Amino acid sequence: MKDGLDQRSAVALMAILVSLVGCVAHGSISSTATGGGTPEVSELATHCPGGTTCPGDGNGPGIYVSDTGSYCLWLNPASNLRFCPESFENLPAKTGGVSSVRLKGRLWSGGEDREVLSTPIQVRYDGDKKGSLLKVEPSTVPDTSRLGFTYLLQGAVTPAHVVGSTLPKLTLLFMVDTPDAYTLELTFTEVALAGATNPDRPDTQLKLFRYRARYDNTRRNISGYYCSLPGDAQATPESEKTPLALSVLPAHQVNGATGVIQASASSVTMACVSGAIVTCMENWNYVPWNPTLEANGNPTRFLGACIQGKRAAYFAHPKTHPYQDFNSYTVEGTDIRIRDNVINFAKLSIEQGNIEAIWDTSGAVCFNPSNQRRPDLFVLEDWNPEALPLLPACTAEDLQPHRIITGKAAP
Repeated sequence: MKDGLDQRSAVALMAILVSLVGCVAHGSISSTATGGGTPEVSELATHCPGGTTCPGDGNGPGIYVSDTGSYCLWLNPASNLRFCPESFENLPAKTGGVSSVRLKGRLWSGGEDREVLSTPIQVRYDGDKKGSLLKVEPSTVPDTSRLGFTYLLQGAVTPAHVVGSTLPKLTLLFMVDTPDAYTLELTFTEVALAGATNPDRPDTQLKLFRYRARYDNTRRNISGYYCSLPGDAQATPESEKTPLALSVLPAHQVNGATGVIQASASSVTMACVSGAIVTCMENWNYVPWNPTLEANGNPTRFLGACIQGKRAAYFAHPKTHPYQDFNSYTVEGTDIRIRDNVINFAKLSIEQGNIEAIWDTSGAVCFNPSNQRRPDLFVLEDWNPEALPLLPACTAEDLQPHRIITGKAAP
């Protein structure tokens, strides 16, 4: 099944109730900052915005971008070993001590992965002063969040904070649990402000701040960018490296293999702008602080359903056990519709006969194979014959609160 997916090279994914078509774009981002200085003007390549399949090795189980190498920091290219950070985890202070932060993510080797935590993150400020990272603090303001770090330098009594234009002064230092000790360095730069023009959709504004995260693996003399293409870290000269953008989702964790979201007050999730998390929040307004969603129950459940529906993760739901399959059955550029019964329902309707699937936070609760969005590319009867009968056809009763519905786009 996975080999078949890897051989596909098409363009992809899901348009929500408003028919959106993904495309490859390059945006020059420049805006005036408030409360943190002016972000660097940067040429950001936003490969496959709104899609799931970026150029590379093909579609895979990750939800940050679909290729499992695309949001990873390379440890050892010779053994295909890489660490893929997914969230900052704020840890409370132990008795008599101070708080700390670790990176939670996946350690990939070949096609296998395991969930790991980094060592507590240390910092280097302005090139030489060292200390400890105490907390990752997105500054939540209306309709967005902003990344900030609180740290304590050696010999200092009072913690300090960086945000906005001061972010690049702080380098994060950590190790990953591997047989060989790899120390990685990670530095963030704010490159676009919430409220600025969206480079992927010039008629809209960004709902999230955008960042570039550069990493350095000093032991292997490798550097690259979080969210970049899998081979990008080994590109030379430096000018050939592609700094793709990311945003953050506060107070939530999203499982990078299953796409399942959960609220977590201590977590700050990083997400590539080309992946499901950011697309669902920015393009389709499933942000956890959307007041309309808050007034109608749990916004996290809407976002989780959108993540699954965007990925076309038909067989991720537990009802398909023991044949669960977390693969994404779509490719970037595919035009579809999505709606719910709260915020995305008035612009374009999905007729009963065009319903593809109805989704909750775990996957599709029902599925109409005749309306599969890309039957030309993914022959589900061949690839998932055991799981397919376990998903019933969709009825009107399946569109319950906190679920979303996907359907075929108009011809």
